[in-house]
Amino acid sequence: MQKLLVASVVIVAGIFLARRIWRFVRRPDTVSCGCGCSGCAESISCPTQEKVTPPVQKP
Repeated sequence: MQKLLVASVVIVAGIFLARRIWRFVRRPDTVSCGCGCSGCAESISCPTQEKVTPPVQKP
């Protein structure tokens, strides 16, 4: 029973690792994080959104 549990954990980890490697290899040349991402510039096709700050409640 313990060998089966260890084998299943190793298989799941192997599948996860293979998926990560496959996604890294098949990654497109131009990676974009999409609209609204603070880590990169927004695309021209992204709609402009005004940032609205919520009102501050005084105690």
